[in-house]
Amino acid sequence: PMLELVKSIEQKKVPYEIKGLVYKKEDKIFINEPYLNTQIDDLPFPARHLVPIEKYSSIIALHPMTTVLTGRGCVFKCGFCFKQPSDNKLRLRNVKSLVDEIELCVNNYHIKEIMLIDDTFTCNKGYVKNFCEEIINRKLNIKWEATTRIDVVNDDLLELMYKAGCIR
Repeated sequence: PMLELVKSIEQKKVPYEIKGLVYKKEDKIFINEPYLNTQIDDLPFPARHLVPIEKYSSIIALHPMTTVLTGRGCVFKCGFCFKQPSDNKLRLRNVKSLVDEIELCVNNYHIKEIMLIDDTFTCNKGYVKNFCEEIINRKLNIKWEATTRIDVVNDDLLELMYKAGCIR
């Protein structure tokens, strides 16, 4: 939606039909149909070279650290969550691409810890297993954390995650 909005403004077109756009017109709020990107592997890696990555930190993470998006959407409907019903379709990145990005962070930016940004990382245990095995096979020395729910992990998966560098 942001790219479509910029193009619309550049072309001096009225942007009111853009999916995902929320706007105010004559003191009234309009919320367009949600936009859902299903091709998340087509998105480029973040332009980390444009930001002072050494200034980013967390009180619980090793420094330097960064965040990496593993997927979008969540299949759960937790009562406390801010997610919209339109984002209940789970879309996961290709494991190779995901680990390529992590490897780039380790090699180019000397990142010591990755905070995986995902609503519920272990929704798809096979995906997590492949991710962990890719980290282990590449011998990446990286610590990472991920969010999950107790009902979508088991001892075997947690042990594999730990072996692959998961510390939280």
